[in-house]
Amino acid sequence: APPPPSLPLNILSYINTNFREELSLTDLTAVFHISSSHIIHVFNPLFGLSPIQYLIRRRIGEAQLLLRKTDLNAAEIASRVGIMNRNYFYRTFKRFTGLSPSQYRDLILHSTPEEP
Repeated sequence: APPPPSLPLNILSYINTNFREELSLTDLTAVFHISSSHIIHVFNPLFGLSPIQYLIRRRIGEAQLLLRKTDLNAAEIASRVGIMNRNYFYRTFKRFTGLSPSQYRDLILHSTPEEP
């Protein structure tokens, strides 16, 4: 039987609400009372990513926002987006954006808005 259409959306909502917390696939299986393979099976077709891939992208997206809008340093931002290992944060940020957090902030601060 196909999963209820709300299940992948409930998983997405849970991740978006709790992305700042320590969160793993095991945590999701406990919350939704289904196996990890089933969670991946229902989530991936709708969003094109596994729940953990989505979680990482969500965290990096939030880090980008904080780098643009705050003066927090990268270590503080890593902690605020739920990544406790600073080195992992730097590597992951660079993998997704092509820039280190400080390079990203410098680029944003020194870029001029385009004229309409």
